[in-house]
Amino acid sequence: MADKNQEEQMTTVDAGRKGGKQTAKTHPREFYQSIGKQGGTVTKKEYGSDFYKKIGEKGGQSRKTMLGKQGYKELGRKGGNTTKEHLGPSHYSRIGKLGGQARSSRKESQRGKND
Repeated sequence: MADKNQEEQMTTVDAGRKGGKQTAKTHPREFYQSIGKQGGTVTKKEYGSDFYKKIGEKGGQSRKTMLGKQGYKELGRKGGNTTKEHLGPSHYSRIGKLGGQARSSRKESQRGKND
């Protein structure tokens, strides 16, 4: 009797968690990927692709408010360190050279237009 009473008092969040755990036991990862893709497709049809831009901006603003300048600084440091661990310090040298080459190409093409 106590079990039935507990289930009646279960919150929506708890019920969702319980159902999600049960579904995870019987469905593979691909199932979740498939239903996520289906949901994204329907959302895009219903609201348009700009919808994703709008919710991304809202999320970004919220995150910016939550973290503040110092929080972003810390995230950047962590991301840089992780990239350095995975790709090595030479990665930064490589992308710096690529950026310099791209910049020189732009300057040269602008000079050609002005001549």
